[in-house]
Amino acid sequence: FGKPAAQATPAEQTVLSEVLALRTILINIVYDQANGHAIEPERMRELIAKADAGKVEKALERLKENSSAAENGR
Repeated sequence: FGKPAAQATPAEQTVLSEVLALRTILINIVYDQANGHAIEPERMRELIAKADAGKVEKALERLKENSSAAENGR
């Protein structure tokens, strides 16, 4: 993913957005369970909706950050 966001393919953008959404869901599930909360169906729907909201924009932001870091030699 060393390409600027504008050059990342739609497939790369899609894969990254889905990985970020899954990461959001997983972190929240682990946090809830670590605090003794059961994952009810409504909570799962809420987590999925939260993860899906803006996932493409988040992926493009990450691609842009990665591109900026690569341009700066990091």
